[in-house]
Amino acid sequence: MPASPWDRLKFQRLIVMMNGMVLESNMVAQEMKRAVHYTMNCLISQTKAQSICVTVSSTVDDVADNWGALKMVHRLSKIRKLRSLTLGEVSQRSFSASAHADPFYDMLDHQLIGVGFCYLQSVLYLMNIEDTVKLVNFKGEHVGELSIRVIPLIEDKSMYVAGETSLVHLLGEKLDVLIYVEGAKQLPYKLCSAVFVRTMFFLQHDILSTPRCERTTTSPRFEITFRVTQTITEDFLVYLERGALELQAWGKQEAQ
Repeated sequence: MPASPWDRLKFQRLIVMMNGMVLESNMVAQEMKRAVHYTMNCLISQTKAQSICVTVSSTVDDVADNWGALKMVHRLSKIRKLRSLTLGEVSQRSFSASAHADPFYDMLDHQLIGVGFCYLQSVLYLMNIEDTVKLVNFKGEHVGELSIRVIPLIEDKSMYVAGETSLVHLLGEKLDVLIYVEGAKQLPYKLCSAVFVRTMFFLQHDILSTPRCERTTTSPRFEITFRVTQTITEDFLVYLERGALELQAWGKQEAQ
């Protein structure tokens, strides 16, 4: 929480205000049959500072969006006007000419910034990985870095000692893998808006995507953990030995 009593009071009021906006937005979205859902989240920065944002999910895209308080206020105002227009409470003339864009959700309009690879051999011995992955674009140019951690876990800890036990001896057992995407830095300024990271693990069907960063910055923070469960097979051991976790960073230009 913020340090001073006054800051704490402002933070609590912000939570109450944002919660009310989230409830109203969800009610209007449901009323207008929009496949969108809003949830309130608390983000903690590297300096332990807290901020409130709204995570916007849609069935149209697989990447959620994060909106800060100012953007949420602005969008809720447009959502209210669109509802009033639909109900015939206001005229089309009074509706902003720029309101043709959907105020409920921003569709993905991103470009691939770069790709990096995290090699996974250490997981074979149940050792954690902490890595700074270099991102490279299609021209082979260095376009930033991505900080991640990979933590392998087996439920029955009596079965192994990290660094001494090989997964080769645990065929058929279930392995949980935590993939913690901390943040990126040194991204190109021209593509540093609404950045998100996408990856896949082995033969898992689900694409793992962080929400879009709510800030326009060359050093976005995600601090998202994905948990995947995998049966240890011979093919999986080959993947850990020879393969890598491919990480893609996506961004777009800041709207003018």
